[in-house]
Amino acid sequence: MPKKRTSLEEEIGRKLGVRSHVEDALQEEPLIGIADKSSSLRPSRVGKRIVAGYFDPVVSRQLKILAAERDSNIQELLREALNDFFEKNGKARLA
Repeated sequence: MPKKRTSLEEEIGRKLGVRSHVEDALQEEPLIGIADKSSSLRPSRVGKRIVAGYFDPVVSRQLKILAAERDSNIQELLREALNDFFEKNGKARLA
């Protein structure tokens, strides 16, 4: 029976005793107790994950303008947008 081929990243990780980012993503472990490991993590971020993307600078500027006009912040604008997107696609508003 042929041996399963592994990627270079997996092979290096195995040699170094490090899990790959794919294995990490599949674990889905909550970030409990991480505040103890890093004093720079705010308590409001414990158990949360960052969701980000790269966009043109004009997108960032427009978000900042909208946040100022609404006396809000970009985090709240993104929460609203994500919840609207989830609802539009028949999913629960989780953000």
